[in-house]
Amino acid sequence: MLRLFETFSESAPQLTLMMTRILQRGEVEPLKILTSAAAISSSIALYHRSMRIYLPEKCKMSWISTVIYFLWNLLLIIPRVTALALFCSVLPSYIIAHFLSLWMLLVLAAWSQKTNYMEHSGWEWLYRAAIGLIWYFSWLNVSTGSIKLKSIFYYSFMALDTMLLLGFWWWKVFEYAGCWSSLNPHIVIPTLLGLYAIGILVKMIYYRWLHPNSDKEKITEPTEKGKFRRAATCDTDSVSSLEDIAAAPVQPLTGVLKRSSTMAANFYF
Repeated sequence: MLRLFETFSESAPQLTLMMTRILQRGEVEPLKILTSAAAISSSIALYHRSMRIYLPEKCKMSWISTVIYFLWNLLLIIPRVTALALFCSVLPSYIIAHFLSLWMLLVLAAWSQKTNYMEHSGWEWLYRAAIGLIWYFSWLNVSTGSIKLKSIFYYSFMALDTMLLLGFWWWKVFEYAGCWSSLNPHIVIPTLLGLYAIGILVKMIYYRWLHPNSDKEKITEPTEKGKFRRAATCDTDSVSSLEDIAAAPVQPLTGVLKRSSTMAANFYF
């Protein structure tokens, strides 16, 4: 989780800044941009895969599913970060206002989900602030309920925001026509929106056929998840065999284990 927060609080803003500087110089370096975006998508995919330890063994995620999961995140992150960089390259003084206004709205949206991730209310607000930062770039499910409906609303809202950013860039780009000979808005904007649409399509394919949907499996209550709790909480020096571990009393989930189990339960649908 901390690595995921680091990805969106450090790597994603750095990628946006790097792309902004490249665009302001009138250059295009697709390999460098693609590599940085792939690193962000890899962090999301690995986080998604790591959550499997808190779900039943039969719900394992295959490497094919991991690759497809990485692909649709990459297809969605590239248009989002590129739109932010294009907007920042022509209206740099307004990107902070855009971020703060949208981030506060997303934090309120996280608050409305009634998250219960941290053990204290103050830390819970810090968690919601981090979720708002992640949502500024990419989707992450943090609560149960109408997950598909929330996902549709999020992607629709972010698509409108992305088109707004691209619209402002299109409007301002003509004032700097001499510096933008390599970027044609009639090509850039349809390409980015096309990648976004393809990313949504690949995500639908993933959740339709490749996602190990835990709802289709009968996941029992904490008494049958004891082996995961025991394996994570018992002292291996105090037991002599696997039978002793299996016979050990189930310990209640607290701290990191509680937070990880909560994220695993909310992240998959």
